[in-house]
Amino acid sequence: MKYILCLKHGFYISIRLLLPTNPSNNRFHQKQRSFLFNQTYQSVASMRIVIFLFALSCAAATEYQDCGSAASNVVLGIPNCDVPPCIFQRGDSFNVTLDFYPKNDGTRLTASITALIGPVDVPWPGFDTDACRHLSSSKCPFTASTQLHWGYEVEVLKAYPAISTIVTFKMLNEDISFTEVCVKVPVHLV
Repeated sequence: MKYILCLKHGFYISIRLLLPTNPSNNRFHQKQRSFLFNQTYQSVASMRIVIFLFALSCAAATEYQDCGSAASNVVLGIPNCDVPPCIFQRGDSFNVTLDFYPKNDGTRLTASITALIGPVDVPWPGFDTDACRHLSSSKCPFTASTQLHWGYEVEVLKAYPAISTIVTFKMLNEDISFTEVCVKVPVHLV
């Protein structure tokens, strides 16, 4: 039996489980065979749980193009969009999350979302730029190398045009005017 697990950022692990194909050929007594058989299948059950959790972890991450993140372990999450382009319904909203470890300490964190319209990055209307209000794992001030989890519900107004564009999500450390996170994702507004 062989399992291939997806890890974030494109790495893969391959695990091969070797199971006894014919326990009656073993040199052990009946009790020892029974013990080994039960232990092997208990580890297979445990392995299935681990595989499920890895798959769940991979499913929560959205692929993106990095555009200059200084933070480490940046994970973008947009439900129902593991592989872009993401499709957003006009007149609806979508949730977005960013998990990351900032490179620097800070007291103020600003978020921005822009959409590329022609050659210009246009700010997303109605977006709350105070990222500190939308942190859930910790609050501002924050320290370097401490995981931050930011989440926001983004409105897609019906008045927006039905277009294909590139959306950029940024997190700026206002204390030192430093870009902690910058990720780009292709989207379709329908």
